[in-house]
Amino acid sequence: MVCGIIGAALFVLWPLAVVLGVLAIVFGILGKARVRRREVNNGGQSTAGIICGAFALVLGVVLFLFVMTRVESVDGGSGDGPSGYSAAAVPLT
Repeated sequence: MVCGIIGAALFVLWPLAVVLGVLAIVFGILGKARVRRREVNNGGQSTAGIICGAFALVLGVVLFLFVMTRVESVDGGSGDGPSGYSAAAVPLT
């Protein structure tokens, strides 16, 4: 649960959010398995860990996709300069 909360809070650091989200989901599933075997009785925390981990994972992936689409649209992808003209088209004086 703690991994999911930290990952969701620090989603701006998307690689960390993705890793922590995956860890929270895995640990939550392991916790649910221990609850089913009646080794522990914290099923609510396991569920919260899975939910927080999924939330952190989704936030991290969405932020990654947002950043990648913004970087591509700013660059233009054609090698042109910031004005939209290539360096070869600029007259040298």
